[in-house]
Amino acid sequence: MLRRGLDEGMAPEPGNDNGIQFHVNLGEDDITWLNFAEGRKVEQKEFAAKQYLVIDSIHKLNWKLTGETSTILGYTCQQAVAARPGNRNMISMENGVMSRKVVPDTSHIVAWFTPAIPVPAGPDLEGQLPGLILQIDINGNTTYKAVEVSQKADVTAIKEPRKGKKVTANEFSKERDKTMEEMQHNGSRRVIRIGN
Repeated sequence: MLRRGLDEGMAPEPGNDNGIQFHVNLGEDDITWLNFAEGRKVEQKEFAAKQYLVIDSIHKLNWKLTGETSTILGYTCQQAVAARPGNRNMISMENGVMSRKVVPDTSHIVAWFTPAIPVPAGPDLEGQLPGLILQIDINGNTTYKAVEVSQKADVTAIKEPRKGKKVTANEFSKERDKTMEEMQHNGSRRVIRIGN
């Protein structure tokens, strides 16, 4: 079972009553459940104090093996690279007016996977490679790295999550964007920080 989460909270920025600090932490409460045979993904997520059940399919990228190898946690891993086309929100300030628009953006991904564990899982890019992803780097600024591999698994504990409002990935994105836009309009000045 893979557990991955995003805990997004708002707190006043120290020393500035007019600012807001946007705080993003990886947490344990969100769950990603995968059914590789059906190519289905269900994510239980909390955002803005609401629970969501995001239903999606496992999307595939066009991976290229580079031939490079590395050892992670005692496992020989192969390097694979891919580009993931998508969009991102761009926020700008002009004449005191904040605006947000969606612009095309491509993520460049470097993954290290081990065929010694023939489970096509890993953080963010599940069901894509013929082995467990032990490290992944996205655009050189987001890295996930395994810190432990356990041979023990309680298969009966791996169950599809059921808690939250059922939405598609697209519907969740729209609700998240709408909430973020409402947060932007609730104050005159905002400071957005991602990190601890």
